[in-house]
Amino acid sequence: MIKIEEKNITVREFNRDDYNSFLIQLVTNKGWTNSFQQWRVNKNQAVTLFSYHLEGYKPNADIRKNRLMYGVFTKSGLLIGECGFEYNKALNGVEIFVGLIEQARGRGYSNEMMDALKKISKEHGMAKINANIPVQHTIGVKLLETNGFKAENEFEIEYQGSEVTMRHYVYNN
Repeated sequence: MIKIEEKNITVREFNRDDYNSFLIQLVTNKGWTNSFQQWRVNKNQAVTLFSYHLEGYKPNADIRKNRLMYGVFTKSGLLIGECGFEYNKALNGVEIFVGLIEQARGRGYSNEMMDALKKISKEHGMAKINANIPVQHTIGVKLLETNGFKAENEFEIEYQGSEVTMRHYVYNN
């Protein structure tokens, strides 16, 4: 079981107990509700979404066939986000994803999460990590650049009926 301890967070595989913790937080923690609304997901859909993410980690998973999902927890055990890797056929490589609840942002957890992802990628033998992000997402762009990701190119995608300019980043282990 992969478990990375950073200064203020633990990044580890999800387990069944995390699902119950998530449900309690969904009801009691406004930050979770706000985060899911930003993703255009309501509370009922959030339970389905988390179930999908919980199933996303399979022991000894092949990155070319599965998402590798990890929970981000405070030292007290509060689930504050998720991160992981997904194989991108177009890139013929691994792409990261990260997310924190609204209340956990601005505390340095994202940088610790990026450090943990780098360590996990090394454990999985990944030579490089890719990231694609909208150029307007200035906080995400700064996070990638601060953590050693180098911009390679920009491209357009269609998202909800609009063209969005994306930037591709690479981190070499």
